[in-house]
Formats: sequence, C-alpha cells, structure tokens
Amino acid sequence: MGRICIAFCLLAGLLHAQGAAPAKKPVDDAFHAEVVKLYDFVVGSLPQKQMEAKSAELDAFWKKVKAKPATYAPSLRRELAREDAPKFFLFDGSLLLLNLSTGDDGKKPADKGDARIAIDSLSRCTLKGIQPSEYLRRVHDLSSQGHDTTAAALHILDEPSFQAFIASHALTLGQDDSLVVMLTPIDEALWLKAALERLKTEKDATACKSLLKLIWYAATDEGDKAILDFAQDKTQPEELRMAAGQLGVQSMAIPMKYTGDERAKVAKALAVKVDSSVPDLRAARRKRMRDPISDEALGDLDQFTILIRSHAP
Repeated sequence: MGRICIAFCLLAGLLHAQGAAPAKKPVDDAFHAEVVKLYDFVVGSLPQKQMEAKSAELDAFWKKVKAKPATYAPSLRRELAREDAPKFFLFDGSLLLLNLSTGDDGKKPADKGDARIAIDSLSRCTLKGIQPSEYLRRVHDLSSQGHDTTAAALHILDEPSFQAFIASHALTLGQDDSLVVMLTPIDEALWLKAALERLKTEKDATACKSLLKLIWYAATDEGDKAILDFAQDKTQPEELRMAAGQLGVQSMAIPMKYTGDERAKVAKALAVKVDSSVPDLRAARRKRMRDPISDEALGDLDQFTILIRSHAP
C-alpha cells in the first residue's frame, strides 16, 4: 500500500473516530438561552400584569416541551443538572420533567433517572414564592414510589415559614409535619443519618424542632439517644431543650401506658395483629403514609408509632 493510501486511511479513521463522539445538538444552546430568558426573575418580584405575561410564557414553554418530549426532554435534563440553573427553573423544570415521566394524571411511576434528577433539582430550588403544597405533594409522591427523597425533604428546613395547605382535607401542615409526611413513606434508614447530622449543626429553632420530631418518629435507639443528648446539651436554647425533653418523656411513657388491652385496642383500630413484629409494623406504617396526605393518615402514623415503641423487647 502506498504512502498516499496509508495517509488517506489514517485520515479517514481519525475523522470516523471524531465523528463517533456524540455531537452537541444545536437545540441545546437554543434551549439553554430560552430557559435563562424565561426563568431569570425572582418569584414575587414582578408586578401583576408582568407576572401574568410571564405565566403565559411559562405555559407556552411547558406546552412546547410536552409536544415533543423526544426532542426536548434530554435538554431539559441537562439544564436541570447545571449548577448555574435559575432557582425557580429548578422547581418548575422538575415538575415539568416529572410530568413528562408520569403523564398528566401522574398515575405512572416516575422513571428512576428522572426521579433522581428531580429530587436533586428540588433540593436546590428556591422556596420563596413557590406553592408549598405542590412541593410537598411532589416530594411525597416520589417518596411513595420508593425513591430516596431525603435531600429534597430536608431542603424545607431552609424556609422556617414553610406551610402547606391540603385543600381536600382542609389541613394545614407546618414545616415539621410536612417533613414527617415527606419522609415516613420511605425506610428511616435512608434519612435518619442525614437528619442526625443536620441536627448537630442546625441553628434555626424551627428547623431544630422539625428535626427532633422527625427523629422521634424514627423510633430507634440511635435517634432517641440523640434526642436525649440534645435535651441535656446546655449550649442549646432552653426552648429547644424543653421540646427535646418532652419527646423523651413521650418515648418513656408509651411503653408504660400501652400494654395489654390498651395496646390491643390500637392494633385493632389499625387492623393489624397485636403481636406483629417491629419490621412488619414499620412496613405497614410506610405503606399507610404512601396514601394521599390526610389528617387520618397522620393519626394512623401516631398509632403505628405507639405500637412500634410499645413493642416488648
């Protein structure tokens, strides 16, 4: 083979190798520019007429993406993964991605990859000006499907005034109950360590109370010890030490009160066997908390926790 032929073959091979690498689609740059233009604003900062116009633009963006998911979903995923993504886009774009994954009725389980992207994005989004009830519902849905939502759930600790209204039950949930609702559908082993670590460094009083309540529902020796240690920590504000102390008292009082007939009544109300094992009770509690958010579900959460905490060693 001559030198020219060899050189030609090498050049052809090089071009082929370069061409094998996935080329960046032209739509990416255009999509990024559109996202920045659409979402480069602070929620609540626009006058009403401008906000109405902005809402119409966002609706049009959703419609466009939903009309051609095969074209735009990959770009949407890439934009959500960007560290410099607009904070409101991280919320609204996550909802859009989940909509593409589960359908308008939300009955299909979210794709695992899309669920991970959405959870990560929600954990970084702005909590100012968004609908707390929508945030709560979306995270709860993902938890109910078995996804680890710890990062997204703990994110609400950054907003002391977080409060969600569940219209169907005329139920208002503060930061503490919202946190519990989002995480109790999944195994406490997934979130307890993160909650304990956050409690060690958390300075906001509302967040501390929320963490203490969540850790109490874990109903584990490790969690109970952390609550007791917090109650005895004189560097903590008296108000928080008292809150932790009250939880500690409840932990000790339940096994003393709920024995024999009292325990049997709780088990009967929940339609579970009084001699159910702790793992079975935990599984039943998770299953119940995957139901739609309601005051009834929260009541059953308390009852299941009583059975877990009153279980004979």
